[in-house]
Amino acid sequence: MAGDRYITRSHNTFLFQMSVPSDCQAVVGKKLVRKSLKTGDRRIAAQRARPLIDHWHREFDRIRGRELALAEAAPRLRKLGFKEPLTEENVRCFARVAEQEAHWRFKIQAGKLRSLGIEIDVDGALRPLRAEQEDRLSHIREAVALVTGENPAVKPRVRTAMDDLFDRWKREARPTPNSTRECEYSVRRFREMFGNVEIRSITKPMVRQFRDAMLEVPTRINNEEAAMPLPKLLEKYHGKNVDRSSVASARKRLSFLKTLLTTAVDAGIIEESPADGVKIKDDGAKPDQARRAFTYAELELIGRKLAEKDDTFRWVTILGITTGCRLGEIAQLTVNDVQSEDGVMFLSINAADGKSIKTASSVRRVPLHPDIKQSFLDFIKKKKDRIFPDIQPSANDNISDLISKRWNHWRKNIGFNEKGLCFHSLRHSFKDRCREAGIAEEIHDALTGHSGGGVGRRYGGRPPLRVLADAVAKLKFPVASASSAQ
Repeated sequence: MAGDRYITRSHNTFLFQMSVPSDCQAVVGKKLVRKSLKTGDRRIAAQRARPLIDHWHREFDRIRGRELALAEAAPRLRKLGFKEPLTEENVRCFARVAEQEAHWRFKIQAGKLRSLGIEIDVDGALRPLRAEQEDRLSHIREAVALVTGENPAVKPRVRTAMDDLFDRWKREARPTPNSTRECEYSVRRFREMFGNVEIRSITKPMVRQFRDAMLEVPTRINNEEAAMPLPKLLEKYHGKNVDRSSVASARKRLSFLKTLLTTAVDAGIIEESPADGVKIKDDGAKPDQARRAFTYAELELIGRKLAEKDDTFRWVTILGITTGCRLGEIAQLTVNDVQSEDGVMFLSINAADGKSIKTASSVRRVPLHPDIKQSFLDFIKKKKDRIFPDIQPSANDNISDLISKRWNHWRKNIGFNEKGLCFHSLRHSFKDRCREAGIAEEIHDALTGHSGGGVGRRYGGRPPLRVLADAVAKLKFPVASASSAQ
């Protein structure tokens, strides 16, 4: 159900639980909002969670809008001479003083002219001064309105035809939560570029412009920059020598736009998609070629360095090495996902309780390696729900973003600066260990959640759990000491 991912069980009742985006935490005052749903029935809990979900999403939008307004007001006020801390009280006081100064400056100048004792059109003579003062006061009032919210800088967003198309796609395609987030990001960026545009008004040049913009997005931006409208973000980094979005990432953004426009064709809204024929040329490297596995010697160094890290970081990495699971799969594991059957202890990779999986073949059971099993069970003894509760989602609600950035920073610090290396390289290493141990492709595909090919794969179910456990036991990993570190 739609609200399941925000529901967690506590004893005999369900709780609503939502992570507060990092850019809203200072205002909300906490990293997690929780509320009892006062029911032990999951269906009723999901229904009661919906208004809470809507409320907090609106609240986060309001906070972000407020922060954007303050960010826009600050440089304007500084330019106008405001030097105090940016609070509503200080800004209102600054505006009142400015009004008074303008009034008295005009009055003093008028008095000086009249004291000359000659006939003179005082109002006409002071018209340039009045215009100058009114212009300054007008800019001050606009900036003050941004801070006080009397005339919000961020107006309620007008719902676009692209939003309606996005909703139609969700109903018809029933995408995974991750795909939904990725597509919503593309819709947001397209909206920021072209505004409330009708589907029939979207042209091929607009699609090309969107494609080019996606290739120009910087890869390293903070949360404040991530919340910027796309044109402002690109303007800020125009001409600067920074890393830009990869071809694969830009192609993904374009592919979601193409998907929505194809949905419009299927629905009879347009006759043909303006995105047809718009492509991003391959940079010559296939994804598997661009990313390489860690060698056994490199895994040995990782194992030694892990002893210095905190429990969460160590165990996320150890599970990545010994199970071949994706980072997102590991980060969202719960205690209930650690299961036992016929004496085999395994991780259940599933989409229950709002968890996200990449594909249908990702649902699987992965036996724990004998070298780390007992240490891992000791580690999770005191866990109540999520195994890694300190891994929080990023501003775009992706559970693996922040831990991925932290992991990449660490591997560079220990000497692995090569561009083709990342956490996902551990998954490639797992496949290499399987091949070296002579494990059949069908078996290690079942362990890693790859669908595999061949007609024979279509007959029968997956390999039995015992067969998978025997295969895992054959593998050799240099992380036993790291798994038992305190």
